[in-house]
Amino acid sequence: MSFLLFVKNLYFAVPLAGLLAWVAPERTTVPGTRSLFESRSFADVTVEEILGAIKRGDAPRISRYLDNMVDITLQDKTNSYSKTQAEVILRDFFANIDVRGFTVIHRVNSTSGEYCVGMLNTSVRDYKTTILFRMRGDKKLVQELRFE
Repeated sequence: MSFLLFVKNLYFAVPLAGLLAWVAPERTTVPGTRSLFESRSFADVTVEEILGAIKRGDAPRISRYLDNMVDITLQDKTNSYSKTQAEVILRDFFANIDVRGFTVIHRVNSTSGEYCVGMLNTSVRDYKTTILFRMRGDKKLVQELRFE
């Protein structure tokens, strides 16, 4: 005879004899989170952090993950900028709008990088946002940002 104990998303089968064995239920995580048993690379964490920074309109946080040269499109104007120039452009852009949210619509991951399309909701208007990440060593860096 035994009883089940639920602790932090894990079920423990506790036999009366005192032996303990854990049994994970079919779904142990909350949607949008990962299990402790799943591994995440630094590159995955970087992408999630950048997407979160866009959602908050946090240009300094985004700029940490920019490549040395970045293509930025703001509405109909496209240009290539150094990492320093790109941070100034992004600060100006986010300073003039009130970001209300960011929703990922489509995401494609490959060995060479990642492509993400989302909708940036602001006080001014909604911007279709495209982000292109490329691998540089063990890091995914932003190579292109489009707000259209």
